[in-house]
Amino acid sequence: MGMTFVEEIKQFDSKIPTNSWGLKWEVRSKLITCLLTTFAIISLKTPMLLAFIFFSLIVVILSMGFRLRFVLSKLILLLPFLFLMSGPILLAGGLSLDIERVEFVINLNLKALSASILMLIILLSQPIPQLINGLSHLKIPAVLVSIFMVSLHYVRLFYLNLLTYQKALISRFFKPTSNIKSLKVFSSVIAGFVLRSVDQSDRAYQAMVSRGFSGVIPTAKPQKMTSVDYIKSGLFLFVIVVLLIIEKWWLI
Repeated sequence: MGMTFVEEIKQFDSKIPTNSWGLKWEVRSKLITCLLTTFAIISLKTPMLLAFIFFSLIVVILSMGFRLRFVLSKLILLLPFLFLMSGPILLAGGLSLDIERVEFVINLNLKALSASILMLIILLSQPIPQLINGLSHLKIPAVLVSIFMVSLHYVRLFYLNLLTYQKALISRFFKPTSNIKSLKVFSSVIAGFVLRSVDQSDRAYQAMVSRGFSGVIPTAKPQKMTSVDYIKSGLFLFVIVVLLIIEKWWLI
């Protein structure tokens, strides 16, 4: 049976094939290219070009082997924040919508969605240990790399704990409502969750100290960059530079 869309939202494993060109793209060159592309997209001001970039990135990420449902399930999580951000901007001048304000909101949403796709490529187009290994060889301070890795681990634990509490409530036939009894249950669950998180973090800290963790995560040798990696990065940057030139000299 196919996975429902709600279940797809909960997934973190992109399950891209082993022959994916995105998986074979060297991490450091991929990271730098995607970050430079993100900054270039932020500098664009033309809705037509931003829409072209957004749909082009959809094609790119699908060509890497990502499932369309998986990509949409991650982008849809961003929509509530975009709506909350766009609404006050659109209505700042009253019910009469200003064309410049509408264009600004369209640009803002397209930039956010395009940047999210690039972040998906950075984070999920290869295993997390491979990403950490690449980061550690980019002259980034070892402490920042360690914080990033631990943060990813705790986000995963946070999510698993939420699922555990959800299953526990369902198994006890709890039905959420707006009355006082439901609020008491939610407050008790949140309090227990916070106490359990503090206890887990303390035990994790003690375990790291007992194993002599010094703040530096040991990593393997970096993956060697090949001519194919340079070609992939060059194509990305060439296209975005061309779009910047088009906007600079023809559209503005």
